Order: sequence, then C-alpha cells, then structure tokens
Amino acid sequence: MTHSRASDPTARPSPATPRPRLARAARYAYSTLTKQWFRATRPRDERHNERLWPHVTIGRDAAGRIARFSLGRRDIPLANADIAHQRQAGRADRTAHIIACGPSIRTIDYAALHLSHVIGVNGAVALDTHETNVSFAYYCITDTRFVRGRMDMVADIVGRDLVLFTTPLCLWHILQHFREDTIRCRFFLFERAGRPALQPTVPMERIASRPDDGLTVFDLSLGLGFSQEIRNGIFPGGTVAYEALQILNWLGYARIFLHGVDLGNAVNEPRFYETQHAAMPTTLHKQLATEIEPSFRQAARLLRKRGVSVRNLSPVSALGEDIFPKTDWRMLLG
Repeated sequence: MTHSRASDPTARPSPATPRPRLARAARYAYSTLTKQWFRATRPRDERHNERLWPHVTIGRDAAGRIARFSLGRRDIPLANADIAHQRQAGRADRTAHIIACGPSIRTIDYAALHLSHVIGVNGAVALDTHETNVSFAYYCITDTRFVRGRMDMVADIVGRDLVLFTTPLCLWHILQHFREDTIRCRFFLFERAGRPALQPTVPMERIASRPDDGLTVFDLSLGLGFSQEIRNGIFPGGTVAYEALQILNWLGYARIFLHGVDLGNAVNEPRFYETQHAAMPTTLHKQLATEIEPSFRQAARLLRKRGVSVRNLSPVSALGEDIFPKTDWRMLLG
C-alpha cells in the first residue's frame, strides 16, 4: 500500500479500485462454506470469529493487543503502533469533531467553517467536497452492512490519506472488495470489548474486575461501558458515533463537537446524504432507549470528571441537554 499524499492537495482523492465482481463472489462463497464449518465445530463463545477463520491471522503484542493482521499469507500494514506513539508523545490537538450522518448536517454551512482534526463515520464522507472545506484526518467504520451496501463511499474513504479505525471483521470485508494496491488509508484495528478476534468471548464480569485495562463497565447485563484504552477494546453503544467518541478521547482531545448526532426519528428521516426512497435500513430507533442514550449519559459523566468538554451541534438530537450541552454551529465561526 502507498500512504503518500497526492501531489495536488486540492484534488479529490481517487477512489480505491473494487475487485472484479466474479472474484468477490468466489471469495464470499468460500468464506460462507468455512463459516458453516466453523459453526458446526466450534463453541458458541467463538461465534464472533466465524467470518475471520481461517482467512485471517492476528498477531498480538506482550499486552495482548493487536499488533499484526494477515490475510492469508499477506501482512496488511497497521498504524496501531504509530498512532499510539503519537498519542503518548502528546501531539494530539485539543479540539476535534465527530461528523455523523443525521439530517441536521444540512443546516450547517460547512463552506464557512475551517475544521481540523475531524473524524467521520459511515457516510459522512459525502460532505467532503471542494465547497465545504471538510477534510477527514480520521474515519471510523464498524458496520459490515455499510461496507457491503455503500461500496461507493467505502471506495472514497479507503482511497484517502487518513487513518481508518475499524475492526478486524470490517477490514476483512473491505479487503474482499478492494484491491490492496489502490488503498491509501492507514488502518488502526480495534476490537469490541469482550469479543477479541480469534479468541473466545470474555465475560463482562471479568472486564469489570480489571479497571486497570481502561474499560469502564456501566451495565453488566447489557454490556454497556466506555473505553479509555481502545487498544483493549471499544464498547459499541448502539451507534458508531459513540465509538468515535471513545477514539477521540483516547487520542487526547479535550474539546469535542458532535455534528449530526440526531438519533431521533431515524426511521422517517433519512441520513443527510440519502433520499426517503433510497435509504439504508437503521436500528437506531430500537437501540436508542436501551443502549444508545444510557451509554452517552454515563460517558458524559465520566468525561466531565476527566475535564473533557463535549458539545452537541444538533438542535434536534435525541440526546438531551442534561447529557451534552447543545450549541449553535455558528460558535465555530470565531
């Protein structure tokens, strides 16, 4: 892979090149057969590995954290060590932005803003045009349905010079679809808390008993929590924006703005880049009360104690003012 920047910084990056459809179909058919074999021969606490085995090899450091990812015999370069070193060296800026995909994004004049240290999630890349002055330093994708359903957007994302935070399973899906020699992004791999790649599930009780790992469990039965050490795992929280919040906190940002984290009425209002008749399905309405809202609420308390300020730029967000203060986007003009 090449990680160099394009010679013209104003030019839009070239999307990654998809693999031929027949090759993708053959790979997927083979992986489906191996998945069925895995289910028949392995215990249920390893079920989350059914797509990875036997295609992927995970190498770990002395602390048990992901250090290497191989697909077959090919090592895929990871940015984990470099990003961790930069973070420890204190080079992270103090302010960062999470750009999600709620329809309130349309109410913000991004052409008037000059944002730095931006992490996008899923389809937020649709906002990045010459007219908007938005450039992503980081990205987060953890939904394999998004990878399969919006290959055009994923091609745009992995064709950029940015750091893509993703899971081993999502990376496996991405590599099924795109030629490695056309991928420009760098990959930072993390795991879901309690679901390590190619290892058995770890009970929440055990995670809660090891506070030194940087994982705070809010609810044992529902598996809710917040990670301050993403190399040891991240809690999904029902939405990728919650994962992005954990990433920015780990990177050292002390002032974080949420863009497009609307969450309410997601069934009837499509994402900012979609139309009513061409929208991908969503489960936000099913998870809002049981997982999303409680996760953000507890995380807000934890972050306030750490001196981290989080402001919500969505006036219609389902997250109340008692979780994160709501702020008009125009405050960023100053």
